[in-house]
Amino acid sequence: MADTSDDGRIGEKEFKRYILETIYAEADANRDKKITFEEWKEANPDADKGKFRLPDRNSDGSITPEEVKRYFDRTGDLEELFNKIDANNDGYVTPEEAEDFKAKSDTSGTKMQNLSRAINQ
Repeated sequence: MADTSDDGRIGEKEFKRYILETIYAEADANRDKKITFEEWKEANPDADKGKFRLPDRNSDGSITPEEVKRYFDRTGDLEELFNKIDANNDGYVTPEEAEDFKAKSDTSGTKMQNLSRAINQ
């Protein structure tokens, strides 16, 4: 659940945590706290090896939760996505704003594909 404060809206910190946990849960198929390229490709068929290497800072061929977090902190992609969804710019995403954004987005793929599309739209 994204609304961990149970106030009917999602702050940026809640949003980022929820997205990162969702991505990781979908991609880490064997639940070993490492995402391999094969797992990444299964969760996001559009992925390529070059994009996989971006968050793999130590180049060991797998991505840890810490590497995913650092990658998104560095790129600012999740903040940018949060701001796109937060239509009234009040610093919170309401269920209505989330549904409006979802209605305008292509949600036909996996969660990772949808996230990638949303970041790039």
